[in-house]
Parts: sequence; C-alpha cells; structure tokens
Amino acid sequence: RELWEETGIALEGGAAALQLFEVLSKRPGNRLVLFAVAPALELSALPPFVVNDEVSERRLIQGPTPLAFPLHTEVADRFFATLR
Repeated sequence: RELWEETGIALEGGAAALQLFEVLSKRPGNRLVLFAVAPALELSALPPFVVNDEVSERRLIQGPTPLAFPLHTEVADRFFATLR
C-alpha cells in the first residue's frame, strides 16, 4: 500500500510479490518498521513520479547511498551487502 501511495508503483501480484527483508522496532514513538524487496522492474515500466505530501523524489540506488532516514540507510546498506 505504501509503495503505491507514495510512488504510484503497482506490483504485479500485489503484496504477495514482496519478500520480507527486515523488521525493526524503532524508538522513540514505538514504531514497527517493515522492509521488503520487490521483483525488479524495468525503468520504462515505472509510472511518472509525482511529488506528494510524503515523498519529494524517487531515486534508483545501486549500492550503499545516504537516504533521508538513517534507519533506511542502514537497512539499504545491509541489503546491498547481501548481494556481494
């Protein structure tokens, strides 16, 4: 749902297409954060990006990259480490 709401990207197969990667509990705020991996999409298959209240940009990253939230950066770094 978040993927669609924030980026306009619809996955074929919906949530069933996702593979759970990491589950973290973040304090303060008692948040449970889920990270999942989706099947690769061709760039030409992506809809045009539209800025909204929650997302100011969409970027393709191909390796460790600083992201807007430190926790997201940490998990993305771990993901790319699994590809080595």
